[in-house]
Amino acid sequence: MKTFPRIAAFAIAATLMTAPLAVAQSTSVPTKITSQKTVYDQDGRTVVFRGDVLVVRPDMKIWADVMTVRLDASAKQGQPGTISRIEATGNVRLEREGKKGQCAKAVYDAAKGLLTLSGDPRLADGDNSISGKVIRLWLKDNRSEVEGGDKPVEAIFFTPGAEAGK
Repeated sequence: MKTFPRIAAFAIAATLMTAPLAVAQSTSVPTKITSQKTVYDQDGRTVVFRGDVLVVRPDMKIWADVMTVRLDASAKQGQPGTISRIEATGNVRLEREGKKGQCAKAVYDAAKGLLTLSGDPRLADGDNSISGKVIRLWLKDNRSEVEGGDKPVEAIFFTPGAEAGK
């Protein structure tokens, strides 16, 4: 019986968070980013969006106070670089197909295919939810891990009651 909650928790986490990988690597789907201020540092290969950051794609939305996009340093000067890391901080929220996530900080490492949510992270699919100290999602491997800290990992699942089968 303990296996079901773990499998369900990982399924919720993996399903909700596969979209950030698409945000980082897709070129065929429009991605619109708005913010109060944007600063591009060509030498530092970073783009920083500050204030009311909103990322909108046809399949998802991401909100944050600040979003920093780091470009791969191996790109030639004057050429657009590929994204190596995305860091969203402050009131981070994600929404995809009715599924929602929130945390204080989300970091996507493109080389590892790893999305790490920290700062009271919580993922929800309807009434079902999971939270912990850190949620790690290896997007390429479709694998996730929820780590407890001061308080344990909490997974809440709603299953059909006895009356549902009648």
